[in-house]
Formats: sequence, C-alpha cells, structure tokens
Amino acid sequence: MAHVIARPTERNLERALGILAKGSLVAFPTETVYGLGGNAYSEAVVAKIFQYKNRQEFNPLSICYANLEAAAADVEISARAQEVAKIFLPGPITIILKRKVHARLSRLCSSGLDTVGIRVPFHDTLRYLLERLPFPLTATSANRSTEPSSTTAQAVSHSLRNNDELFILDGGRSPLGVESTILDLTSEKARILRIGAVDLDEISAKCNFQLYLDNGASRSTIALRNKVR
Repeated sequence: MAHVIARPTERNLERALGILAKGSLVAFPTETVYGLGGNAYSEAVVAKIFQYKNRQEFNPLSICYANLEAAAADVEISARAQEVAKIFLPGPITIILKRKVHARLSRLCSSGLDTVGIRVPFHDTLRYLLERLPFPLTATSANRSTEPSSTTAQAVSHSLRNNDELFILDGGRSPLGVESTILDLTSEKARILRIGAVDLDEISAKCNFQLYLDNGASRSTIALRNKVR
C-alpha cells in the first residue's frame, strides 16, 4: 500500500486509531507542523519512526499527550511546568522535563537521556486521537531529517516518498506553520532551546520565573523561512 491521504472524517479518524493500535504510523496535522506519530511506549514503533525519517538515534523525540495529567505518568511535573501549562497548554510549546524512573516510554524516545520533551497540542484532529488512545504519540515532524518540516499533507507524502504504507490525515495547511518553542525546565535555570511559535518575550511576560536563552538556541527553521507569520 502506498501513501493514503485522507480527510479527518469520523470514519478516517477511526481508521487512524486502528492503524496506531496495530503498531503502525500515522501522519497528522498539528497547530505547528505535520507530525509523524506512533505508540511512544513501543520500542519497535519508535525505531520505525527513526527509520522513516532517516533520523540519528542520538536525536531525541518529543511526545504528545492529551493533557498534563496524562504526561505525569511518564515525567516529573514541576511547579514551573504547571505554571507554563496553565498559561500556554494546550499549545505550541514543547517542555523538557525529568523522565520518571518507571516511565513506560521507549528509551529511544529520549536517546537514553533522563529527560523527555512533551507536547500538549490544541489541534482538534490530534486531540481526537490522543484522547482515545491508551498510549501517547511521538511528536516528531513528518519529514526526512534533512528536509524542511511539512505544513501540508502533500508535503508529508513528498518528503517521506521513499517509505510505503503511511496513512496521512489531511487537515489542510498547518495553522501556525512554525515549529514549537522548546522550553527546558530540568535545571535551576529555565532555558529556551528553540524559538518557535511562542515568542520568548511572551513567555517571560506571563511566567513568574526568569528565562534564559540557551547559548546554542536556534530559531525554528520554518520560522526563519517564513519570517514567522
């Protein structure tokens, strides 16, 4: 079976749930860019993600949850994380937190590290899936690692053209078209690792703790390309 691009009707959403439950991958729209998702608790499924993207295994994957309470099964929810969540989640921020010792997440997701990047998206299609699955989904962008992140279903199909058997939910162009901002809350200093959909000044203005821009921080490649819409 080659790539199938389908609108997120109730029937197709149920089909996507079945595909994910069987250990296969689905590409889906998010508010930022299109994601490539699979069962984050399965070592075999996560390995397939790396294979699809031609991604190096030392490069961790972020994880999508329906809400912060669901994420608490796998990561330590700090006071600062709760504060950010009240203001910005669901939304286009990835928060890096400490992984729990007995977390069920595949070790490949965090590349052997004791930290995990979590996302709580607000896109209706993805939330439908997350609220009905008994596991979180990988939240990596749906593209080969050497290519720009995809903002349409057609771009996903083109970027992952060398892979068969991919079901792609077509939700139209991603509303923001900019990758998530990455916020690391695992150390004493809260750091911005990537500037994306949420501006650094906005986070600083609304949170009651000081933020630092990491020395190696990057801007979202899509933000640079589109000059942040």
